[in-house]
Amino acid sequence: MLAQQEALAQQRPDSFDFATERSNGWDLKATTQVNWRQPGGLPTVTQIGCRGESPQFSFEMDSAGTLTSLRISFLGSPDEDGEREQITLLGDRLWLYIDGERWEYANIPLPSRQFSNLPYPESKPGEIILIWRGHQAVRRTESEPWRHVSRLYERLIAARKIAWSFKSRNWKDVDSSVPENRLPEGWNRVRYPVDNRGLGDAVTWCERQVASKAAFVLPDTLKAP
Repeated sequence: MLAQQEALAQQRPDSFDFATERSNGWDLKATTQVNWRQPGGLPTVTQIGCRGESPQFSFEMDSAGTLTSLRISFLGSPDEDGEREQITLLGDRLWLYIDGERWEYANIPLPSRQFSNLPYPESKPGEIILIWRGHQAVRRTESEPWRHVSRLYERLIAARKIAWSFKSRNWKDVDSSVPENRLPEGWNRVRYPVDNRGLGDAVTWCERQVASKAAFVLPDTLKAP
């Protein structure tokens, strides 16, 4: 019986979307995570969350209605078809303008796990870190400490006008001879708009979904035969 329950658990998906919405450039999805490996074979809810995506923002929310992430896509000027592409690199320092107030924005990698006063051997040649780990941070002046960008979540949601511009590029890790790595013309003068229309409504939609009873209704298609 236990082997049969384990086989059934492996065949079933570990999550299902209980609500979806697509409007005004936003794709929204509320999801319930399921644990099928329970005594008696009855599944339980392990996690509830919601995710939203637009051309310029993406966010994730937990079951308490807390925004666990809110990411901005830093898009350039529109091309001939009106499309805008992300034009920043991981090590870029940017200026982020929220209703006229300027913040410096950067991707901060996780600190080293090594002590600074111990002689560790050098890394072996050919070692590659495939996944970048860190967080996004902001500060108003160079004399201030970096603060997690979550400090600005509410301001980004409610802002009347958001824009960004380049501050600098990390040429230590970027090959300046590669055409794709060059900064755009007028990079130190141009401000690019950030469209947050619908962001507040999208966040509210997710808040309602993660608190709804629908999150605890197992679809008939996933029930045991």
